[in-house]
Amino acid sequence: MTACTQTPPALPVIAGVEITTDAEGRFNLYALHCAWCQAKGITPAIGRHNAPYQWFRSQQAKNLIAEMNSQTANSQPALKINNGGKNPSAFAHELLAVSYASWISPGFQLQVTQCFLDYKAGRLQPTTQEEHLTLDDKLRIAGSCLDLATRYGFEGNQARLSADRASQSLINFSPLKAMGQEKLIAENKEKAFIPAELGKMRNPTITAQEVNQRLKKAGLQEKLAGEWNPTEKGKAFCEVVDTTQAQSSGRPVKQILWYPSAAAHWKQEPEPETAPTQQPEPQSTQSIYTQRKKPIKRKSRGRWGLYALDNYYSLRELAQTLGILFGEVTKKLLDKGIIEVSARYKSNNKYILTKEGWKVGAMYDPSDQMLYTEPCGKALISNARVVFTDDIITFF
Repeated sequence: MTACTQTPPALPVIAGVEITTDAEGRFNLYALHCAWCQAKGITPAIGRHNAPYQWFRSQQAKNLIAEMNSQTANSQPALKINNGGKNPSAFAHELLAVSYASWISPGFQLQVTQCFLDYKAGRLQPTTQEEHLTLDDKLRIAGSCLDLATRYGFEGNQARLSADRASQSLINFSPLKAMGQEKLIAENKEKAFIPAELGKMRNPTITAQEVNQRLKKAGLQEKLAGEWNPTEKGKAFCEVVDTTQAQSSGRPVKQILWYPSAAAHWKQEPEPETAPTQQPEPQSTQSIYTQRKKPIKRKSRGRWGLYALDNYYSLRELAQTLGILFGEVTKKLLDKGIIEVSARYKSNNKYILTKEGWKVGAMYDPSDQMLYTEPCGKALISNARVVFTDDIITFF
């Protein structure tokens, strides 16, 4: 027989369901029905064949209710029914409630009778909802938490730990602690890096754009709807993290962090042989902008700051992707020392890249359709505008 307890206020509880009463002390038959369904692990809708209104239709119930009312003619009726609204109620005398329980099953009648006896004798002890749950109930709820974590895009240990925390928060049950464990073994002990950091680990170093292209050629990532996404093959070599930012559509902005072991799977590009050259003399910060590199020709596919370049965001495209204002983007990049206002074109409020900015960006001239990936004088005096790689997301 299932133990019956109470929760404050002093009301009987069966299978974790509080059996409410009305002002005359009659018991709610619909609460008893919910308790029976809870004990069976089914919903009230599925167990509707044993609902109170089904019992009311039986001749046994009609005779019993009539007899109870005849014996209590000068007092409150033995049954009060409210069929209106989404939450119908039927408050019945204790004897009617026990009779309804016996109509459902003999075992349920014994459980209800014992509960009512303990309730009237004051032997019920306060309890928490968690104490009504069996181990199977707890494991089922923990499994639902794991399903929820998976639906939200968590994978592996991240999903398991999230589910464990959710289960502990909801029912004070930790599957990990139940198994005597405090933590999970890391699935991959490598530290993950953004493409720009991964490129700096190469000898010689390569840019974030080159890293992304090599990962693509190796079949580790692909571009979908303008964003890099790991392939099934690549998921074993990266982590996809939420940047806490959201696009204008409400979709969260994700960032791919790669393990160094991913580099073993891309094809090494042969480096051109060059004759030894003398080391150049150190140059000042200003002179670095006079270096020239042959610009890369790109096709212009947009106007008004929306260039739709492969692997690059303009300031306005970055604002659209993050779902924030253009002014917020420029202020953040100015504060981080990624861009600065050109002294030559200060009146036009033209932004150029700082020395740090060139590590995550380039300059694009939509008039000449030229992309400058390294500092050069023309990039500063032309109509070129700042554009950025995916790595810029980490600054927001």
